[in-house]
Amino acid sequence: MSSAGGLAAVIQSPCGVSESFDPATVDPANPPKIVQFTAIWDTGATHSCITQDVIAALGLKPITMRRVHHAGGTEDAEVFSIHLMLPNNVGFRDVLATRCQLPTGSQVLIGMDIITVGDFAITNTGGKTVCSFRTPSTKRIDYVQEHQNETLREKFQHGGSKKDRKRNHKTFGKNKHK
Repeated sequence: MSSAGGLAAVIQSPCGVSESFDPATVDPANPPKIVQFTAIWDTGATHSCITQDVIAALGLKPITMRRVHHAGGTEDAEVFSIHLMLPNNVGFRDVLATRCQLPTGSQVLIGMDIITVGDFAITNTGGKTVCSFRTPSTKRIDYVQEHQNETLREKFQHGGSKKDRKRNHKTFGKNKHK
């Protein structure tokens, strides 16, 4: 999904946004307008957000208000219903996105309402950040458990610790002590 030339301070990816629509009633000759934007991924955000640029480009109208808490305080913000398309062609219908302000260059914030629907991974191998997302979730990724399993395998691969090797050996047959 996202790859930086080095270590990334911000996780970004392209995304497509359209106004909400019912796919069953879409006229194939007149599909909804999907506009490309830059999204940032934020595990500290409960809900996804869009900037005024997205609202204006799509002509969105608010459907309700929501109280939001952010680094600058608390405020009431307009909520819009959108469809969100990720780079791997995974789409999310009827996302309730709040109006927000984002750093220059980003117009969409993908929050935990989207992230928790699938598997989100960030790796930094070789000094390069790679972020990927898939849905539905297909397996559990647990680096702590993986490390514990590797440590256990190493322990038994090398014969265990000295303490593990000391045990009372029983003798059988003709070497049996009388």
